[in-house]
Amino acid sequence: MDQQLVKREELETDEIAIRLAGCKGALIFARMLKQFEREGYTISHESILGFPALTIDERIRFIYEKCQPG
Repeated sequence: MDQQLVKREELETDEIAIRLAGCKGALIFARMLKQFEREGYTISHESILGFPALTIDERIRFIYEKCQPG
């Protein structure tokens, strides 16, 4: 399993969460992630294989992309 596959699967999971919870909750989560980023954190979490699953920036950008009005 390579890093790109893990990233793709993580983003698919985020997309499902956005559909289930709605954009309001996802955008609140994105604001929380931005705070973590301001505090110096760059990695959202690590995969079970030990490498970064997603960066915080990747998750924030994905949430905003999926929750754009229109």
